[in-house]
Amino acid sequence: MGFQRHDGRARRAVLLLLLAAAAVFGLFCAAGAWRERQIDTDELLFDALADAAAWQSYRYTLASSLLLNNYRTAETALRGDVRGDDLRVIGKLLDTEIDVFKSGGSLCRYDGAVGGYARLDDCPEITAPLLRTVLYPAVNLGFEDVVSVRFLGRIRVGGRKYYRYDVVPKDGFHILGAGFGDFEYKIDVDPKNRRVAAASFAAKAETPRQNRLTLKVRFFDVNGDFSVELPENAVPVRGTD
Repeated sequence: MGFQRHDGRARRAVLLLLLAAAAVFGLFCAAGAWRERQIDTDELLFDALADAAAWQSYRYTLASSLLLNNYRTAETALRGDVRGDDLRVIGKLLDTEIDVFKSGGSLCRYDGAVGGYARLDDCPEITAPLLRTVLYPAVNLGFEDVVSVRFLGRIRVGGRKYYRYDVVPKDGFHILGAGFGDFEYKIDVDPKNRRVAAASFAAKAETPRQNRLTLKVRFFDVNGDFSVELPENAVPVRGTD
């Protein structure tokens, strides 16, 4: 009988612990839901866009498609590291395989003809708008004035929660603005760090209107402590005068 009383007390103690744990979990969930209800969703988006303008470094994965003359599509799929204007990128750029390092005034690219990396010093900055759009994709977030913002709700990606928005910026903000317009965005913001986690957009060419550009990018390691180092033993090449 003594053993039975002891077992009964143990079961009651375990039950009380389980009930206490359930109560704490319930309070935690309720507190989280309350905090989410206090979030100003528009403010969250614009804080995240302002934050993106100040990024010192980031890594990304990107996929883009450029429809030309309504019949040919050029595909881009990249993984990249960006620190300031330094860049490490590998993948496919407009249907062409690339493997590139850029640091300071030097650029190294993999060259099958030399069986390794070819190095070009005194390399000019990458200024072509379409190239900067895909190689330095944070530039695509450089807008403040919008035509409309619509909060689409909360989503989960890889176990993390994000706030998703439809955004139509005012024309003229984008570095591609001379050739493309009618930009329409979807932007995912992490409410914990108030930072843009992913973005996608579609745009139409001003002339000819048959051209279309779509882009999807996911950012990570924002402001991470990494640098872009040129590969050793790259073969120097002469630039063209």
